Amino acid sequence: MARHVGRSRGCKSCLQRRMKCDEKMPECTQCVSRGQKCPGATVGAVFIPMKPKMKKKAGAKGSGDSRSQRDQSVFSEDSKSAHTNGPSDISHTAPRSSKLITASAFGEFLFPTAYQPSKTAPFEQLFLGHFISAFDNRNLQRTPMGSWYDHLPAIYNTSPYQSCRESTRAAMMVHYGAMTGDVSIQTEAFRWYAKALESQRSFLQKDKLGHTKTMPAAEEILSPIILALFELVSCTTPTGWMDHITGAATMLEMRRPENCQTGLAHLVFRTIRPTIVYMTMATEEQHKFALPPWTTLPFQVYPKTSYDKLLDILLLIPGCLSLRNKIDLVSDLDAFKYQKLRSKLELSASSLLIRLQDWWQEYSQEHARTGRDANLFGGQKPFSTSSEPYFPDAFTAACTASYHASFIMIYALLTFCSSEADVYDPQIAWHSGQILGSCAYLMANRPSSAVTVMMVFPLKIICRSSRNELQRQEAYEILEMWGQKKGIQGICTQAAPFYNIPVITTSTIGSQIPQYIP
Repeated sequence: MARHVGRSRGCKSCLQRRMKCDEKMPECTQCVSRGQKCPGATVGAVFIPMKPKMKKKAGAKGSGDSRSQRDQSVFSEDSKSAHTNGPSDISHTAPRSSKLITASAFGEFLFPTAYQPSKTAPFEQLFLGHFISAFDNRNLQRTPMGSWYDHLPAIYNTSPYQSCRESTRAAMMVHYGAMTGDVSIQTEAFRWYAKALESQRSFLQKDKLGHTKTMPAAEEILSPIILALFELVSCTTPTGWMDHITGAATMLEMRRPENCQTGLAHLVFRTIRPTIVYMTMATEEQHKFALPPWTTLPFQVYPKTSYDKLLDILLLIPGCLSLRNKIDLVSDLDAFKYQKLRSKLELSASSLLIRLQDWWQEYSQEHARTGRDANLFGGQKPFSTSSEPYFPDAFTAACTASYHASFIMIYALLTFCSSEADVYDPQIAWHSGQILGSCAYLMANRPSSAVTVMMVFPLKIICRSSRNELQRQEAYEILEMWGQKKGIQGICTQAAPFYNIPVITTSTIGSQIPQYIP
């Protein structure tokens, strides 16, 4: 049975229906289950009138009427003066009588009621604002179009797709809960995550039955991307984010590349490409996005940036990893086929190495136009006494780290093809040191979560391929620290790809970088 109305903190809807309110914020379970807007539970102190009720004394009827007439005359005179006096006369106007003050005070100052305004909208704005400020990759796109995060508030409030709204609410709540350590908000976020999954599943089922149009809208593709962001923050399964990215990529394939050249679809496609790189590095299988027409048609309107060209090379490395796995399978069965595949792998890795070197030359020329020397990135800035590595901005540090991670992967493939197991260890150690230099710059400048997500891939490559245990341990410590401080613990230490790290007792952050130049 519901508590007494005067003492209850439940929302107004539950009080009117005489139901027990669980007082959840920002919306109670009863209102959500009924599908109606919840005004929110009462927050703060509840004032209960304890004054005993007084009965009016019986008096002469005429005296009461005369008193009422006098009060009405006072109010009428005051209203006349309020209309006649302008704003400049307010400071010179004195109270007309004590009766006026008593009457107005009695009429205006009432006891608090059980009604409280809804707090859902302010909380939603708070969660959404923190989410966008943390993950907005406006500076990472480097295009005139900006970022799809600019459209997220409008999409959240007006999108006709239920899964898109629910996934956004789940992601923004779980991130805020992770940053503040609020378990109740995270628990509520998981409930919305389950609802978003159910909505997405029902939509895909309708699409499979032919009840929806064949080409998905850009907002529909955005839903699994936001669900993947949920997994980056709070990992439900190690491969959960990969499943969502696979779904988003499949929906993009249904749109076809010529329909991803402009608008929100183009921004979503640019967001998908780096995550496809991370995913295929874990699955070790080449994706369709690595080949034409996906590397050409979507960039007809907005040309590729330097980072897009680097992603073209990174997307080809998983094909070499798949070829290496085939070599492992036939190594003991067919010597001729083994040698043929090994030569093919060495040729493919060497060609990618040349493409990376050409990319760096173009990248250096691009920075030279602005008066910067790209060969100094990661080193000491000229005429500077600071120990912080030199980079012009956070994005350049993250992009350079991805470049060095590509070298580590290719050198690991060339090591597999070589008869000497440690022939490329100095090169791998030097490039690993350059990545850690980028991390040192970012730790000194406090980047956004979007930049730290970009750094997860290079750091995990160090954990996978570097033979230097100090570098591997340092990379793991940085991942663990960023996971806790940036609220992305899922992708940093729990989600795939994950590699076993040797435990070293002392902290190694700031260890020496091997001085080798390839």
